[in-house]
Amino acid sequence: FANEAVHVTRRQRIEIGGEPVGVLIASVTVSELSRLITEFGDAYQGTGFILFGRDHVLGHPTLLDLHPSQNEGHPLLTLPEIDDPVLQAFGSQRPNAELDGGFERYRLDVDGNEFVAFVRWIDAYGDVQWGAGAWRDSVEVDLARKRVANAGYIGLGALFISLIVAGLVGKTIARPIELVTVGAEKLGRLDLEQIAPLPPSRIRELDNQAKAMNTALDGLRAFGKYVPKQLVLDILSSDIPVEPGGDRRPITVLFTDIRGFTTISERMEPEALMQLLSIYFDQMVSEVLDVRGTVDKFVGDAIMAYWNAPLPQDNHELLGCDAALRCAALSDRLNAEWEAAGQEILYTRLGIHPGDCIVGNVGSDRRLDFTVFGSPVNLASRLEGLAEFYGVQILASEEIRQKCQDRFLFRPADLVLPKGVIEPVAIYELAGYLPGVAKAPDGLTVSQETITKFEKWQVVYDTYLFRDWQALITATS
Repeated sequence: FANEAVHVTRRQRIEIGGEPVGVLIASVTVSELSRLITEFGDAYQGTGFILFGRDHVLGHPTLLDLHPSQNEGHPLLTLPEIDDPVLQAFGSQRPNAELDGGFERYRLDVDGNEFVAFVRWIDAYGDVQWGAGAWRDSVEVDLARKRVANAGYIGLGALFISLIVAGLVGKTIARPIELVTVGAEKLGRLDLEQIAPLPPSRIRELDNQAKAMNTALDGLRAFGKYVPKQLVLDILSSDIPVEPGGDRRPITVLFTDIRGFTTISERMEPEALMQLLSIYFDQMVSEVLDVRGTVDKFVGDAIMAYWNAPLPQDNHELLGCDAALRCAALSDRLNAEWEAAGQEILYTRLGIHPGDCIVGNVGSDRRLDFTVFGSPVNLASRLEGLAEFYGVQILASEEIRQKCQDRFLFRPADLVLPKGVIEPVAIYELAGYLPGVAKAPDGLTVSQETITKFEKWQVVYDTYLFRDWQALITATS
């Protein structure tokens, strides 16, 4: 060559689509190969080399300045010719290879010292393989392996410990976050009583979050005493906008009132009266809510409730009658207990009537009240007041009787013209469920004796309406 350096040349035939298109020729000096392999050996902390076949050396630190003049006629040195006792032993001993990953490992004895050589055969040139490798003292190799193994054990131990620590830290962080998440889900459903107070945390951010959540829960629980939870949920699940306004729809309205409450309040101490009323209202409201009613407001000792709002209910008249009977039965049970204990009794009268009402939000942008209003509300209130005059506990309108007479027993009471009403209104006593009605609550079904009595009353009432006084005397004699 022009620069008198020994080169290694590789030719590669190039084909495209099976047709030869040329030959790629690459050439590199043995010195350059030796420089690269020396850097490799230094990185490996050993001596690197490149073999051509099993006998010739292409790269080695001793070949860095190889020129033809130094080795005329022999550009490639054989293993016995290389100035490296380990490679000379490799060429003379020809030890058996041990597989070590992608390498072949050889153990060599040089003057009583053991060395280890690693070779990887990486290419083939004709029938001759190219090999790259390095050798080191076997003691250093074993020490290195032990260091790697020990480092692995230490790493595994550190990983195990870190996993334990991470688990403990994760629980410390995850548990409060989980409690907040669960609490937020229940908060969305307004299940405020089901949310346990969040415990304090040693992590400042989580502790602040827990305090804020607990404060919000306390405020919402107090606020929930003033606004019915179910009403809020129904409004949120309906398409009613939270702004002043409303729409017209049929509503069943129920009013309750305590007979002689003014006299009772004068006889009792205020504290005792409030305690008694609290028990009464709590259980009466529960009865209304159990049949999906909406408690609108408390007016003194009276309760106003309705059905078919905010969410639609196809059978709202039936639900209203069911609630009226439940409330009346509850009043009787409470009074029996209180009378046995020598306490005041709170006898309840009820009025129920359906009709088209305006349903929606009344008030301003700063203060809204979801309610219903219209003439059916007024008539339901009037019926509750008339119940005392006619000596019945539940007074219902003709519209209620027409919708519910196949499930409930009604007794006609009169034709009346309440204040604010233009046409006479037929009113009825609601007595209870008819026998055979499925899923009727216990104790609310009328007896056959009551049905017979009401049938006789119907004859008397019809005679009364037609003013046939002689027939009335005969019917009642």
